Amino acid sequence: MAVKKKKKRRKKIATPLTPAQRRAKREKKQHPLLVRRMFSDLGFQRCATDGTHFQVNGRSGELDDVYVYENIIVMVETTAAEDLTGHLTRKMPFYNKILADVPGFIQLLHNTFPEFGKLLSSKFSHHQYRVKVLYAPLGAPDAEIQTACSNIGFMYGRTKKYFCAIAAAIQRSARFEFFRFLGLELASGIWTVS
Repeated sequence: MAVKKKKKRRKKIATPLTPAQRRAKREKKQHPLLVRRMFSDLGFQRCATDGTHFQVNGRSGELDDVYVYENIIVMVETTAAEDLTGHLTRKMPFYNKILADVPGFIQLLHNTFPEFGKLLSSKFSHHQYRVKVLYAPLGAPDAEIQTACSNIGFMYGRTKKYFCAIAAAIQRSARFEFFRFLGLELASGIWTVS
C-alpha cells in the first residue's frame, strides 16, 4: 500500500502594518469600548442588542446598544464605517419608526430582550420614558447629514473625547451635562425633552 505524501503548504507572510495603520486599527477596536465605559461611568445600565435584527412597524433594523437611566433610554449606534452619510441614511427610517411609537418600541424591546425589562423602573409608565438616539461614529459626519437628521444626537471627535474624559473623572456627576447635551431637563422629578 502506497503512502501519500502530504504537500507542505507555504505560509502566507503577513505584511507588517505601518504605525498609522496600527493606530487606526486600535482606535476602531477601542471606539465602542470607550462609549460603553462612558455610559457606565455616567450611571447608565446597558442592554446589549448588537447583531439582533427586529422589526418596528414594518421596518427591519438593529441597534448596537441600548442604555437606561431612570426614565431615559438612549439607543447608541457606534460605527467605524467609511461612508457615514450612506450608513445613517439607511438607519434613519428605522430610528424614525422607533421615535414615532416609543411605548410600542419599549414593549418590543421588553419582549425581544428579557434583560431589558429588568432595567426598566416600575416608577415610570411606558409613556413617561424619553428615548434618544445617539450616533457615535469614529469619523466626523457631514454637516449636511447632521442638519437633515436633527432628531438624533451626534457624538464624535472632541465631543466624544470630552464626555469620555469628564465621565471618567467625575463619573455620575457628569450625567447632568450629558443630559443637557441630549436636550433633556428635569421637571417634577422626571426627565423631559427641553
